[in-house]
Formats: sequence, structure tokens, C-alpha cells
Amino acid sequence: MATSPPDVSPEPAPARAPPPAPKRRPWKLLIVIVAVLVIISGVAAYVVLTAPPPASVVVYDTNSEMVTLDPSSEFSNSILILPNVYETLTHWNPTTNTAEPLLATNWTHSSDGLNWTFTLRQGVTFHDGTAFNATAVKYSLLRTICMGQGAAYIWGALGTCSDAQTTIHIDSPYQITFYQQYPAAMDKIASSGYGAYIFSPNTPGANYTLQYAWFNAGHDSGSGPYMINTQAYSIDYVVMDRYDNYWGGWKAGQFEHAVVKRVADNVQREQDVTSGAADITEDVPIADLPTLANNSAVTILKTASYRALYAFFNMGKSPTDNLSFREALAYSIPYAYEADTVAAGLGTQSVGVIPATMWGHDASLPHYTFNLALARQYLAQSPEPTGHVTLTYTYVTGDLYEQKLAEAWATQLATLNITLNIQPMEWANQWALAQKPPAQAQDIFVMYWWPTYVTPYDFLYNMFSYDSYQIYNLGYYNNSAFDNTINNAFTEEATNPSTALQDYTAAQLMLYHDLPGLGVVDLKNLYLERSDLKGFTDNPAYPLVVFFYQLSR
Repeated sequence: MATSPPDVSPEPAPARAPPPAPKRRPWKLLIVIVAVLVIISGVAAYVVLTAPPPASVVVYDTNSEMVTLDPSSEFSNSILILPNVYETLTHWNPTTNTAEPLLATNWTHSSDGLNWTFTLRQGVTFHDGTAFNATAVKYSLLRTICMGQGAAYIWGALGTCSDAQTTIHIDSPYQITFYQQYPAAMDKIASSGYGAYIFSPNTPGANYTLQYAWFNAGHDSGSGPYMINTQAYSIDYVVMDRYDNYWGGWKAGQFEHAVVKRVADNVQREQDVTSGAADITEDVPIADLPTLANNSAVTILKTASYRALYAFFNMGKSPTDNLSFREALAYSIPYAYEADTVAAGLGTQSVGVIPATMWGHDASLPHYTFNLALARQYLAQSPEPTGHVTLTYTYVTGDLYEQKLAEAWATQLATLNITLNIQPMEWANQWALAQKPPAQAQDIFVMYWWPTYVTPYDFLYNMFSYDSYQIYNLGYYNNSAFDNTINNAFTEEATNPSTALQDYTAAQLMLYHDLPGLGVVDLKNLYLERSDLKGFTDNPAYPLVVFFYQLSR
């Protein structure tokens, strides 16, 4: 019998939270020191960098360290792990642009989009043997909402922690209804790769702090096809073992063990795959692609993503507080160089804020192009008509896309007598500078974004709303009409998506005219995999996640 929640009052994270993790994947040129990985549960130890893994093991080399494993609060790179261990009520299908059944088999909603009823899958168990049911759903979502960490905000329509006691209603063991305080597309929200996971109500720990520690020691209580091996877990590698009682069943050829291993050097990642020490990796050196294309042992995959690179102009200080000056900057960006040369064809110039492959994109939106003649015209209309100013551009140390953009942009700005002071920084330092009063902050800030779940609101709200001022709104934009437009669009998504799209387009037009920032390049994902690996399909809604259950050799 399921126990009651250990605590439903808001509780702070067990340690002071770091700056919000950027929505980014830096290409850092670091040296990896990983020599031996021991796989427990009957699999022999093997030397990771020199020997291929056993046939029953699949290995994914990644640039990312896995810092936290709490399914309620994780909001960064451990997304590479959690979707293999935990499941959500729904799963996003990028082909149909719809949420599809996962732990929920079907759902309905009221005509006003306020009330959503989900019918739950029967015959599912968590890794601790507890049966999945509506009690587990309410338990999980209450914990996420009441902790208020990570992506808990996606459940905002259910109200506060105390509100959620009643807005989440158990109708029967396998039916649950959400009574929202404003309309929201709950089927989409329930597919999120962050903050939507369902876990056992018997998760050990008398309070959230103890449960947080239990999760982050490498334990799990999910219902997914794999379980975290607590004896083989660190921020640099995670071993997952097959959950024999997984409700989806198992077929011959599927992997008994999956390894996610951090190898920060992209050259070493490439060598791991070509040698057979790893099965799949991401972001290998672009210059090596022609050679790799002739290697029959590996396959190159270039796939759509919902990830883009953005530049923000500080509207709180001179001269970037002047629209004509910002327009001069926008027309001086070498978009094609960034997309074609730096990204080597793995990118296209952004049109609007929503990436071209994602629901909500509007290809008809006006957009800035590289045009130095127009840049000079707008500069002449600004308070700095002859240039002779210095602007500070900050980016994360080691990120090649951001660095090369800065260098190429600086060359073009020099023709306008504008000096770009390029400052590479660690993310915490870059973010700390951005939190200063705008008059003391950087002039230009660049970063990546991808959605928490698939909605334009995630981009527009986080990067440009006043509620996000000095968090991710690093153009320091303040426009109540914009905020009202995107908030109205969000409530329309549940029942009237065509109207929502019109509002999202209108909001992006405001951004085009006001120019607090803009998309520079929409990026593709780049993978290298062993040619004998079968079943891998990239899903841009879950960035750079490999769903190991789909794979075989």
C-alpha cells in the first residue's frame, strides 16, 4: 500500500542553489581522464578508451557531466539519464507535433481547457515493486510543485503547493483529473523532459531533503526500462541496468546495460566511436566529417533540433538603449558565416525566435540580414553616428560557436568604428555580471535556448518577459503589451492552438520592431554512431537524449 507524501509544505533545496543552468551545450576543449569503467551486475570490467564494450552494453559518450538525479528538480544535463529511468504521462512526437500516450493511455479536457482527465496505464510497476496508479501521479506532482525547484513552474496552472492538494484529484485508481486555475495544454506539459516525471510514492526519505540526497546518491524509483546502478554512478559516468519487469517488455537484441560517459574532448569522443569503445556520441569535430563519411564502421547523423543561439542587446544602458543603434548591430551580424562556416552547414539563420523545426515557428516573419550599408544608415540615425564606441560581448569560455561569432562580428563592427570587447567567462561569472543593474552589465550577451517542453511560450516568456527580467531576459526588455500577448497565447494553446499561433507571431513581431535581442542561428544536432547500432531516432523535444530502450545491435 502506498504511503502518504512525507511532507507537502514548500521546502528549500538542501543546499544553496547555483545560478540557473543555461540552456546551452558548450563545446569545451578539455582533457578527459577516464581510463577504466567497471560495469556491475555481472558485466566484466573493461577499459573504456581502448576496448569495445560487451555486446550487451551500449555506451554513449557525451560532453556533459551529470550533476543531479532528483526527478523533481533536475533542470540541466542529467536529462541524458532521467528519460531512460523515469517516465511521464505523455511523450512528445515531433513528427505529428502532438503529445502521445506513455504512462497515460488517453485523456480528455473540458471545452474551456481548464479541466483535464487522464486515464492511466495499468500493469506498470516502479523499480521498487510499487504499482503505478493515480496515487503515484499525485504524489510525484505534489512533490515537484511543493519543492518549487527546476522546472516546477510548468505546473503553475495547478496553483500553489496547498492549492495542488485539491486541484490534483484522484478519481479512481487509474484516473486522475487536473482542475486548472487557468487554461493550459496539460497534454504538452505532461510530456516535458524536466519536472514531469512520475516516481514511486514509496521513495525513501522522511522529507524532501532526505529524498534529494537519496536520489543524488545514485538511487532511483522510476518506472522506465532502465535502473541506475548505484555502485557505478558519478558525475562523469552513469551505468544503467535493465529493469526486467518493465511494462513494455523486452525483445532479443536489446541492451541489458547502458552507459552514459562524459568525455569532454570531442576528438576523444570521435576516437571512442571509431574504435568501438563507444557506440554513439555527439558534437564531434566538424573538420573530420569528410573523413568519417568514408569510414564504413560509423554513421554520421545530422538531425533537427529545437536549439538556437541568441544575442541580447542591453536596453538599460547607452548606446544599446537606442533602437537605431541596435538595428545597426543587427544588420552587422554575419549570419551566413556563423551558419555555413562556423557550424559547417549544421545551422541556418534564425527567423523569429522559435526554431524553424518547432511548432510555433513562422517563416513569414521579417528578420534582419547581414547588410553593412543598412547598418551604416541606422548608425547614422543613432546617438553615435560615427561609431567610436566600445561594446562588451560576453560568452562562455570554450564555446566555439559563441567565440567565432564574436570574432567575425568584431571584424564587421570595426568597419563601423565600433570596437567589440570580447570577454570569455565561466557561466557563473557571465551570469553574475548580467545580474548587476543594466547600466553596469554587459552590452551584448549570447546564449542558447531550447524548450522545457514544446511551446513557444517557453522561449518568449523566459527570454523576453518582464517576469524573467535579469534572469534569462538579458536584453532587459519591459513591454507589458508583449507580456499580455504571450500570456493570452499560452491560455489559448489548450483549446485554440491556431489563435495561440497568431498571438505568438504577433509577439515575435514586437521583438523584431523593439529588438531587445534576436535569434542568430538555428542549430542541428550532430551525432556519430557505430554502423551496427540499430534503432536510434533523435527527438528534439528531449535534447541529445538517447533512448536506449529503442536500440539494438
